[in-house]
Amino acid sequence: MAVMLIADVPDNAASSGTDLRIAVDGKGTLHLAYIALNPSNNLVLRHAVGTPQLALMQSGGFFTDVSYQWSHVDVLALPPGLFQLRFDLALDSQGTPHLCFESSREDDHTFVPELLHLVLDGSPAEHVYDFSSLGSFGLAMTIAKDDSIHIALSDELGVHHATRTRNASAFQTETVDNRRNTFFDLSIAIGSAGPTGISYIRKYTDLNGGALFQLLYAERTNGGWVSDVADPGPIASGIPPSPFSARGTNSLVVDTHGVPHIAYCIHGLGIRHATRTAGAGSWVAAGPLAFGEAVDAAGQPGPATILLDASDSLHIAYQANVPAGTTELRFATRTTLGGWTTTTLDPSINCGWSISAAFDPSARLHVGYGVSPSTLVAPVSKHLFAVDLSRIPFPRPRPHKPVVILRRPE
Repeated sequence: MAVMLIADVPDNAASSGTDLRIAVDGKGTLHLAYIALNPSNNLVLRHAVGTPQLALMQSGGFFTDVSYQWSHVDVLALPPGLFQLRFDLALDSQGTPHLCFESSREDDHTFVPELLHLVLDGSPAEHVYDFSSLGSFGLAMTIAKDDSIHIALSDELGVHHATRTRNASAFQTETVDNRRNTFFDLSIAIGSAGPTGISYIRKYTDLNGGALFQLLYAERTNGGWVSDVADPGPIASGIPPSPFSARGTNSLVVDTHGVPHIAYCIHGLGIRHATRTAGAGSWVAAGPLAFGEAVDAAGQPGPATILLDASDSLHIAYQANVPAGTTELRFATRTTLGGWTTTTLDPSINCGWSISAAFDPSARLHVGYGVSPSTLVAPVSKHLFAVDLSRIPFPRPRPHKPVVILRRPE
């Protein structure tokens, strides 16, 4: 299959590439949720829809069978002085977008931090959970095939799982990890054959009073949640090198066999892949001083996405450092021998911020990310997608008509 990568700009508003999520519905329609600066110079949470236009068009000297027409609407305004917002995006079986995000309400002259869930069909936002007084440390959302909603969230009391079945009237919350450490940078996934899994970063203090970070994975069993150490660390903190995004590198997917796969970052070792060979405690160790598989030593601790394609092959979209000192967008694929091959998707200077990726129903890759002319300027959103050249009807030259020689009558 011959593939060409094409990029467009869903929204050129300032800050639109600082923190975003992408999802694709069953019709190939794209959905983006992201933070942007509106014309009034206020930060907002915005939802954009990319509708595929199936018309032959020319792009960069090539012909492509699809382009996208973008429209957007502001969902909510961020309070003055707030520069980032924890949120997530997921689609249900009908392709309807759902958002979850942190908010607050006034209760007896006190502001209570809370988690809200919003279906973008005109319904009002619904309450999910009241955070502790320090607010949210992290959240992530996914929607199962039966349309049950699953949200992983954390505060100073630990990691929690909130869920609501399709016809239920309210969310039910259970504790996943109640240790009073700092847990953040959460990712949640449900395998096609189960189970529900949550990966997260734990911050703890060593004997010398220093802060260390390790990667944990929790899985829901019939007896409740079982937490396991996927990489004891010390790993990268998970905080991306951007003052705007509230996400780190940790990204989880569960394959068709129920095996978890986590993309994450280790200081000095770059992007890694953590998986296990059996149940709890069987996480792959690359040696006495390094856990997980090496993906790319140049990988950065910014937001990344790990993906499974239709054949259960693994891929990771991530940001990487280049020798010039800037960053670029890269894509890694796991080989049948367990190694990883990497390729550059976008070599633009200072790109690859806040990466979010997905495959559409035609198995085309879509990546949403931020690009900035300088590390001092907030990134603008960019959308990169793959086109299968073998499916494109290239225009052919028209056949020439035979030359007609006109003769004067004698």
